[in-house]
Amino acid sequence: MIRVYFTDDHKIVVDSLSKIINDSTDEIKIEKCFYDGASCANGLKTELPDVLLLDIQLQDCDGIELCAKLMSKYPDLKIIMLTSFSESSIVKRALESGAKGYILKNVNIKELLDGIKVVNDGKTFISKDIRAIIDKTNESSVWLTNREKEVLKLLAEGLSTNEIADKLSRNEETIRSHRKNILLKLEAKNVAEAVKIGIEKRIIV
Repeated sequence: MIRVYFTDDHKIVVDSLSKIINDSTDEIKIEKCFYDGASCANGLKTELPDVLLLDIQLQDCDGIELCAKLMSKYPDLKIIMLTSFSESSIVKRALESGAKGYILKNVNIKELLDGIKVVNDGKTFISKDIRAIIDKTNESSVWLTNREKEVLKLLAEGLSTNEIADKLSRNEETIRSHRKNILLKLEAKNVAEAVKIGIEKRIIV
């Protein structure tokens, strides 16, 4: 049996998907679930799973950075990034960080189970949708949603998170989420760097 740990900050995703996996096969078992990066890191100190499912966007950290840290500490750990991010630049970062798999959350259960088995066997698994996107995408391109472009433009104008939330009639948590997505997609360390990249790539003018 393949022992799997699952880390995602959306409890309903973790609980429902864990149940689906455990009910679907006797070959794979979700043994432990974590809802943030710190809990995941602490949970691995006592025992490692055969495969770790790890989300990219966690409340307390960047999942790709966490993946790199975990791989540095546990080089034999097999990590699959299970996420909604489909940008080729992010896939590249994840694989460079040591992830052995990259699967979108909208895949069917069979493909997810197949991915877990492939990675457990020591191979790399990329979901079909992601392979198709990589084949079609120019690696130099960056894709932001219209809302993310709008937020980036306002950040470039010097507005704070609170001011952007007021201007766009959204709550601050939503704007913070957009900011995290922007930094992740642009591979920027901070807002200033994101704005610089946005201007260079003519995402904002």
